[in-house]
Amino acid sequence: MLSLATDNKENKDNVESVKAYASLAKINYPVGFLTPEVIAYYVDNHDHGVPQMILFGLDGKMVIRRIGWNEKVSKEMRAAIEAQLAKMPTVKPGSKASSRPATQKTKQG
Repeated sequence: MLSLATDNKENKDNVESVKAYASLAKINYPVGFLTPEVIAYYVDNHDHGVPQMILFGLDGKMVIRRIGWNEKVSKEMRAAIEAQLAKMPTVKPGSKASSRPATQKTKQG
């Protein structure tokens, strides 16, 4: 899980207030700041509702994006996460295999 704050990352007071809130709320996952570029690319101009969940696949591309939370969204997100997990390579416990996804080789032309 990752949380993204929409406060201006350049303002040190905002960074400190987000850190303080995360500590107070006992948030135990990474909290980052949205840049204008990320907002422009992923946020629908017509619906800025929260929470927003975006799942990225192993290839780094967006798999699913949902706004709000209810039972239907919960089921859709769970199914999308399970589908992505099923695509991950199997690594036997104790093996020296990398946990990172394999990179695809491309032809140089």
